[in-house]
Amino acid sequence: MAMRRAIVVATLLMLMMSGCAPANSHPNAPPKPSAVGAIVGDPITATIGTAGGSIASADGRITVTIPAGALTADTAIGVQPIENTDAAGFGMAYRLTPDGQKFAKPITLAFTYTKDDLDSTFAQSMKVAFQDKAGLWEVQKTNVDTAAKTLTITSTHFTDFSALGGIQLAPGSKRLKLNRSLALKLVDCTLGFGQKVYVLFACDDAYEGAGISGLALDTWAVNGAPGGTDGIGLVSGGAFGATYKAPKKKPSTGSHVVVSVVVNPDKGKNFLISSDITLLSGYYLDGHFSETHSGLVCAGGFSSQVSDAFTADIVADASDDGFAVLEMVDANTAYSPVEVPFVGTGTVTSPPEIFDSLAGVVQTKSGSDTLKVILTGHTTIGVCSYGGPIVSTGETRPIKFHITFDITKIPQGGSIKVKAGDVDEVAQNWTWTISEK
Repeated sequence: MAMRRAIVVATLLMLMMSGCAPANSHPNAPPKPSAVGAIVGDPITATIGTAGGSIASADGRITVTIPAGALTADTAIGVQPIENTDAAGFGMAYRLTPDGQKFAKPITLAFTYTKDDLDSTFAQSMKVAFQDKAGLWEVQKTNVDTAAKTLTITSTHFTDFSALGGIQLAPGSKRLKLNRSLALKLVDCTLGFGQKVYVLFACDDAYEGAGISGLALDTWAVNGAPGGTDGIGLVSGGAFGATYKAPKKKPSTGSHVVVSVVVNPDKGKNFLISSDITLLSGYYLDGHFSETHSGLVCAGGFSSQVSDAFTADIVADASDDGFAVLEMVDANTAYSPVEVPFVGTGTVTSPPEIFDSLAGVVQTKSGSDTLKVILTGHTTIGVCSYGGPIVSTGETRPIKFHITFDITKIPQGGSIKVKAGDVDEVAQNWTWTISEK
C-alpha cells in the first residue's frame, strides 16, 4: 500500500504525457487518485494450495475462485472489507491478501448486487474496478449476469477491488420540499485513457459535475408518465439531464415519486435509469397527556385525573430538506381536586404545568424519510395548602421529548400516532399524533 501511494504522481504524469486521447471527453479529466481505503471489520482467511479453491467475504458480497495451478504452494488467502474510496462505487470495497499476490492462471472475482444497488443506475452499467498503485480505480471488463445478480471479472493479481455503477443519474435519491425544483444530471462515471478506463474522481459529487451529451433519450417521466403531471410533478430535460418541479400538494399516491429516463449507451440497447424522490410537506404535531391517581399537581397529594395538551407546526425552513418547529401552544393543565391522605381535600395555591415548552428543533439525516422532533421544557408541580397551616413545596424540573416518525407512513389526508422516546417518566403518559398540514 505504501508503494501504491509513493508513485501516485509519477503514474498520473505518465498518463497525461502519453498523448492518448480519452475515449470519453469530460471537463474533469484526467481522473485523480483516491486514498487507500481504511480497514473495516475483520477479514475472512483460508489456506488455498495448488489444487485451487474459493473464499467469500463474510457478507457474501464477493467470492474469489482460484483455479488449480494458479498457486505454486499453500497460501494464506484473505478477504478484508475496507472503506470504499471508489467515487462511483457502492457498498464495501475489499482488499484481497496477500496484497500484490500474482497468479500463474487467471482467478475469478464475483460481486453480488441487490435491488438497492441499482438506485440511480442499471445493471448493465455496473462494473468492477481495482485500485492501481497510483491510487486510480481501473475499470475491468465485467460480465453482468442479471439473473444471478453477479458482476464477474478475471484477474492475475490481488489488490483492492470495488463494484461500481458506470452511468448514474444524480442525485440517485433526494428529499425535496413541495413546489421546489431539482436539477437531475446524467453522468458517466468512467473515463478512457488509451486502452484503459478509469473511474472519474468527480463522480462522488456528480450532482455538481457535468452531464454527458447524447446519452439520454427524450423520454423523461415521473412515475412512468411522460413529462409528469401537475399532481405528481413535472419534468423536462434533454440528453444532459432534466429539471423536476415538485407539485404544490402531496400526490394522492404518496410521498414518493420516481423520475426516470431511457438511456442509449454506445448506440446499443435502451435501459431505464431513475431517481427516487421523497416529497416533504408540512406537519401538525398534537400531543395529549393523561394520568390517573397522579401526584403531579401537588407534592403530598394526588388528583384522580390530570390532563394536558400541546400543539405545534412542523414547517419547512430555508434549507434544502430541513424543518423548524413553530406555533408551539401549551394548554393549561387540567386536574381534579387534590386529595390528601388523612387530611382530606387540598387547596391549589400555585397551579401545576405538566409541560411548559421552551424550544423545539427537528433533526434529519440527508436522504432519510425519518424526522426527529426534540421538544424541551419544564414540568412544574404546584403549591397546595392542606388543612390550612400545611403548605406543600412546589417543584420545577426539566423535561424532554424525542418524537420520531417516518413521513412515508402518514396516509394521504390522515395521521399516525407515535410515542416519545429517550425521555423521563412524565413523558411516558403523553400520546402524539402527526398529520399533514
